Amino acid sequence: MLVLEDGQGWAIEADRYLRLNAHDAEQTGLWSPPPGTHVEPDSSPAPVSRATGTKHAEPVPASPTKPQPHAHADLVTQLRDRLADLARLRSTTTWEALARAVGWELAKLSDIERRDLLVEVDSPLSQYVPVRSALIRHEGGPLPYLGDILHRLGIPFAKGSPQLKRWVTIETERAFAAYGQPARAMGPRLDLTPHSLPRGQVTKALQTWKTPPVTVPSRRTASTTVSKRQDVRLGELITELSELHPQLSKPIRKRVNRVMYGARVWLGEIPVGRVPRRARAAAQSRDHHVKSLQDALDVARADIAATKFLSRRHEEQRKAAPAAKAPAPKQHTTTPKPKQLGKAELRLRRKLIDTASHGGTVQLLDLPGARTLPDAALRSMLTGMDRDVAPDVPLLTALVTGPDGGPVPFFRQILKDIGFAVPQTDEALTVIWRREQERAYAKYGYPAQPLPPRLVPSA
Repeated sequence: MLVLEDGQGWAIEADRYLRLNAHDAEQTGLWSPPPGTHVEPDSSPAPVSRATGTKHAEPVPASPTKPQPHAHADLVTQLRDRLADLARLRSTTTWEALARAVGWELAKLSDIERRDLLVEVDSPLSQYVPVRSALIRHEGGPLPYLGDILHRLGIPFAKGSPQLKRWVTIETERAFAAYGQPARAMGPRLDLTPHSLPRGQVTKALQTWKTPPVTVPSRRTASTTVSKRQDVRLGELITELSELHPQLSKPIRKRVNRVMYGARVWLGEIPVGRVPRRARAAAQSRDHHVKSLQDALDVARADIAATKFLSRRHEEQRKAAPAAKAPAPKQHTTTPKPKQLGKAELRLRRKLIDTASHGGTVQLLDLPGARTLPDAALRSMLTGMDRDVAPDVPLLTALVTGPDGGPVPFFRQILKDIGFAVPQTDEALTVIWRREQERAYAKYGYPAQPLPPRLVPSA
């Protein structure tokens, strides 16, 4: 609430209120009864009518109403949002401060319940999203059970790692970079692999960590299946993905198959048995499977839109191709040399290659000199950097993001200027943009990977 008086003001935050009767309200000096109204002291909290001075027949509460706890999903969402706000302010927090800001029930949770809650807050783990639990401090250091949280999220060697404090420091800086205003490119996440172990033992330890122990049931309790569940939302998503399945490209079809497989294990349609992959899927939450299916559905729709765009483009090129003519006599022509990049373009190219090697992106205004250059000059510099690219060279401009985290507003014009077809729909443009990012990560990462095929054809 904002209170203004004589050009000045105060911001007031209230988290509770106390109902007063007319006599107590008058004693505060903040309220006075209308003229001719006589107010007598009364121990009951029933308010007095301002017009007649008579009491309303309202029930008197015996004790203050205890606030109802948040729904669990709402609590997870509020924790995520609160930690993101703190990262935006470059600040850390404690459980006590979170309990005051989010809700009273956090103060009553045990360490085990808090650990389980933070696993949900940071699930699923992604290299592009910082672990928010790193922002919570305990007696000036990381949470004592943070290693358990990271182990359950899928970070190997986190339990008992001597580098955990340094990991928290680096992950905190990653969170500040990701949620800051403006956002900055995140550095790589610290690898907790112990360097003192021989290479063979590291590989063996990783294999042990990736394969969860499978408990062998006794003869009396030999059930290795999940009891069948009925879930309308999961069923709708699986049906919709099944209908789109024949139209998908091979990589997207593999991802969709994997997500649908996990959801069917959770529903009990596929027995768990002693398969570690099925055991993990059965142990995951319903919300995890719903989100995975929704993400797969969005990717599938975008893949179909990109395929249709490419098909239309190829058909238009085929119709527009002139009839075959007799070969013209050879003429001695000189192939023009590609334009040499200037100093600013070379500096920009080096920065984007470094960004690609770390698997990140960079905002448009964080580029060297971007805040002082006019829009036309900035676009010209990005276009010149990717002009005359070879088929095995990715478009580094795809690593530059706009204010909304997507492609820069003039990415279509860049494609046109460097000689590529321009997609008409935003879905097709986003698929092409993300594919060029994947190509950049594959080419400049360590170790380098085979480049996925380019999705955008030449104009």
